[in-house]
Amino acid sequence: RDLFVFGRLVSLEHSRGGPALCEALEQLLVQLSGAWLMQLLLTARRSRGIVGIAAVRIEELQLMTRYHRIELQPGADLCKDPMVRAMCLYELQKCATKSGFSAAEMPRALHLEPNPFSFEAGLQTPTFQLRRDQLLPRYSATLERLFQEMEDLDLAPDEDPWLAAEITGFPPDEMRRAQTARPGVDHMYPAELPQRLVSDSCLRQLHGEAQRNTG
Repeated sequence: RDLFVFGRLVSLEHSRGGPALCEALEQLLVQLSGAWLMQLLLTARRSRGIVGIAAVRIEELQLMTRYHRIELQPGADLCKDPMVRAMCLYELQKCATKSGFSAAEMPRALHLEPNPFSFEAGLQTPTFQLRRDQLLPRYSATLERLFQEMEDLDLAPDEDPWLAAEITGFPPDEMRRAQTARPGVDHMYPAELPQRLVSDSCLRQLHGEAQRNTG
């Protein structure tokens, strides 16, 4: 099918490794990622890459967690659960890789929002464009936290398969296989790998969150 995207130059930002026209990337990923993703705000920092705020459909996330066999506590907030965040980031990375995104254009961290960026809230124009001038200041603290996660990730050593298995629940032998894969390699997903596969960068994020929660 034909996809039509555009990006205003105001959304051209310096990412890690090159420029990124964030608005065009947002539109492409929303069209390709499936029903779980309503809207997406991406922004970049030269030293850290691209991070994003995703407005999501909770019902679709619930279906995805069941498909990927992610166990959640009763009453858990899906948008704040680290495994759900990792799952959504993986789906974005998979779509980005299949679409030929460069390393500079690849989303590296994601925050989930259960409510859309609406016109009534002043976050969308009458022509359904996101108001970056309103969204970026509103989510500045959240975006700064995501960039800090990327700094922690870049400084972290490679994870041991046993540690990754402890975080995700995968057997270590499956984790060794999973960590050799990269998003978008369709012949290895999901037939030859666990359906709950997340990328190695997601695993390091999960490890950082686990350490903070137990610290």
